[in-house]
Amino acid sequence: MGGAPGSRLANKLAMPVSGATLLRMIRAIAIEELSTPRVLGVDEWAWRKGETYGTILCDLELGRVVDLLPDRNAASFAAWLRQHPGVDIIVRDRSGLYADGARQGHPQHVKWHRQVVGREPRVGRA
Repeated sequence: MGGAPGSRLANKLAMPVSGATLLRMIRAIAIEELSTPRVLGVDEWAWRKGETYGTILCDLELGRVVDLLPDRNAASFAAWLRQHPGVDIIVRDRSGLYADGARQGHPQHVKWHRQVVGREPRVGRA
């Protein structure tokens, strides 16, 4: 696609810039390597609402998205945990899917914190 769509958007926002300049600026940005979070938030998110869902993983101490998984299943979450062994605590909703992934990926190391809206949170073993 190049920088043309970004250039059109910038022009609409009263910031005229060429597509080539945008691409040059993007390439100049140093992308820092994200470390494995100690406290990991996990939830599903919609690629296309009502049809296709993925998994979003967030570093809750830094407040940043760490990764997006293409699906919503325990096996892919477990595989991610095996590749990132520094996670100590997983924060999730009431879905048992991510608890299963935590058990498969880090059975002896991970504690989970389940956030339940309207009630006190519960802390326990995955």
